[in-house]
Amino acid sequence: MKSDDLSGQTLSHYQIIRQLGSGGMGVVYLAQDTQLDRTVALKILPSEVASDEERMRRFVREAKAASAIDHPNIVHVYEIGQANGVNFIALQYVEGETLHNKIAGQPLPLDELLQIAIQMADAIAEAHTHGIIHRDIKSGNVMVSTKGAVKVLDFGLARIERQNSPAASSEIQTVSQKTKSGEVVGTVAYMSPEQALGRVVDQRSDIFSIGVTFYEMATGKLPFSGATVPETIDQIVHDQPESIARLNYNVPAQLESIIRKCLEKSSGSRYQSASEILIDLKNLKRDLDSTKLVAFRERRSAPGRKFWISIAVVLCAALAALGYYYYGIKSHREIRALAVLPLKNINLDPDDEYLSDGITDSIINNLSLIRQIRVMARGTVFTYKNREVDPRELGKELGVDGIVSGKLVKQGDLLLVTVDFVDTHAGNQIWGQQYERKLADILSLQYEISKDISDELRIRLTGKEQSLVSRQYTQSSDAYQLYLQGQFYLYQRTPDSTQKAMGYFRDAIQSDPSYALAYDGLSSAYLFLGITGALLGGVPPKDVMPQAKQNALKAIALDNTLAQPHATLANIHFNYDLDWEGADKELDKAVELNPNYPISYAFRALMAAGMGQKEKSLTAISKFKELDPGYVAGTQMAIGNSLYWLREYDQAIKQLRTIIELAPNFPNAHLWLGAAYLEKDEGPQAIDELQKAVLLSRQAPVARIVLAIALSRTGKKQDAENILNSLLKESKTRYIPEFYLACLFGALGKNDEAFAWLNKAYEARSNGLGITKSLPWLDPLRSDPRFGEFLKKLNLPE
Repeated sequence: MKSDDLSGQTLSHYQIIRQLGSGGMGVVYLAQDTQLDRTVALKILPSEVASDEERMRRFVREAKAASAIDHPNIVHVYEIGQANGVNFIALQYVEGETLHNKIAGQPLPLDELLQIAIQMADAIAEAHTHGIIHRDIKSGNVMVSTKGAVKVLDFGLARIERQNSPAASSEIQTVSQKTKSGEVVGTVAYMSPEQALGRVVDQRSDIFSIGVTFYEMATGKLPFSGATVPETIDQIVHDQPESIARLNYNVPAQLESIIRKCLEKSSGSRYQSASEILIDLKNLKRDLDSTKLVAFRERRSAPGRKFWISIAVVLCAALAALGYYYYGIKSHREIRALAVLPLKNINLDPDDEYLSDGITDSIINNLSLIRQIRVMARGTVFTYKNREVDPRELGKELGVDGIVSGKLVKQGDLLLVTVDFVDTHAGNQIWGQQYERKLADILSLQYEISKDISDELRIRLTGKEQSLVSRQYTQSSDAYQLYLQGQFYLYQRTPDSTQKAMGYFRDAIQSDPSYALAYDGLSSAYLFLGITGALLGGVPPKDVMPQAKQNALKAIALDNTLAQPHATLANIHFNYDLDWEGADKELDKAVELNPNYPISYAFRALMAAGMGQKEKSLTAISKFKELDPGYVAGTQMAIGNSLYWLREYDQAIKQLRTIIELAPNFPNAHLWLGAAYLEKDEGPQAIDELQKAVLLSRQAPVARIVLAIALSRTGKKQDAENILNSLLKESKTRYIPEFYLACLFGALGKNDEAFAWLNKAYEARSNGLGITKSLPWLDPLRSDPRFGEFLKKLNLPE
């Protein structure tokens, strides 16, 4: 029997009525089951699927698993069969339309959106409990019946779609292959980053796809939609979607926050299960319904009733205060190590995130000036942002005696902040306070909170420490808020976000020209562009490093008690001025001013490793880990880089693998892991990791250079030459770091060109000169007498 058009024919005990649609999974027909007298959707499988024994066996196994799920929001699989040489699946028929067609490029009404989203999350959660990962969640695989009931289609079927086949209900391209690591399954625009990169996926990949579908319902648009498949994948891996509020102002901030959490690039930062999404969606719907009900009741309530409610609230508050006074103030052990967790932004409005993050930063910075206690650094504590934690367990995990946590609510120009201080050993509250201030008073608010916490530490502070903890670095509330916004974008660590940060820092300086912290922030932004930006290409150090130095010196001139600008200046001395002694002195000064400032130890670890000073580097790493053990892009990478430069390759590989487990899309980790594999003569693994680094970094010049070095050393010199020629051509129109080009010339055995580029690097103050002594990529040049001369030029011992 031909499968081109089966309308009007009989297949087994199914009378085919008409075609419903077609796509990569084959053709779908409306049919009548003549045995059970019911209407079904009959899907005819493509011949290439049916003829592949392995794919067919896997398909049958998964379809059986899907048919075992009994859930009202999942389309049931009735039968898998074969008749007249045609393979088919009989499915529950749903009268209605696909969610894709219902959206039709327009946002759905909020009530309808929530009803559909809740049913979808419930269905996916049920499937996940059965160990089934959908892998192709999209609006085209969700049916909405005429009565509003949701049915999720095709569980487990996405594994067998043909590569580059069109989706059944849209023009979005579908890519699918086998599901082992390194290959891809799903519809491109709905893929998670790990799925798009061909990695092994788990249920959190489905959660990203749910987020894409929710975003589509909320805005009528897809969050990622490039002109080509590679462009779309690049957006999924690297870009943030446009704010939902800008596309649909009717979407509440809480819903946008739920969707944003689903769309986190790192699977560890997303919801960890669909059940968590379901809970938040139900809570949101309840809150919205309650708001409507309260508004209705308030219109009907009598004034006298409001009076008695007010009296009751006052009495409850008084009793609570008395209870706390008599029973809550208990003795606690001495606090020697403290973690200040990020304040929770109750509004869930992304535009207010800089306030909750910034106030937390300020409290951490203020308390870190107390020398008798160890305060966990920002990088570590922010890994717990928006996570529910058990104080005792977290205390053991971080090795701290006390935890400060809290919530922030912004209502117009009013800020409500609740702060709790908990003893992690006993689990009881040491202290708690609620603050109600106008936004204009935010400056005094964060200092007041810091002062109140320090009072509860039961540590005798010196007069200097007391003044530092409660010190105000600016008198301008506007300047402070601008500074917080600058810090918020600076911590995102991308060239674009850094440019935004610089704008806010400049505005803060304009608002208060004597604001030293704003100059330090601007200096840090220029430093980021001068080092990381140079590695990514496009920013010559000479264009930004002098400004970094100028602003660091200005910050020090305005306030020589700040550790931050001294650490920044040390980095500038090392990477640009080539002033090794000056870098050391500035780091000494930073540590003297604030022994709890972790960046000082990160810089020292890296600088010492670059100079080949193993013990000094390892000592700094140990202190850094003590203060900031969980900051992947900071502590962990500093350790990985340092171990690599110290040529401790086995330890470096172990460390870098750990980083990739925590942050699989972090390009630097893949770059240095590939480099470490190369030194262990594990060429295939090295090239695989370096290719990932190139993709994740968007073809960053240094990633391509290291890949070329690996290709050259594994016998693929022509491929390496091709990369070199491409980079040299690009260097005429964009900045390519001279130092790393010299490394590539050396790997290719072109010593004359290598030394020519090293001298160019020296003149340009190219990033990397500080690690000339230790970097393995320069080993082919070390026996050349010119290398010793170059070390002398850098004032480095041979």
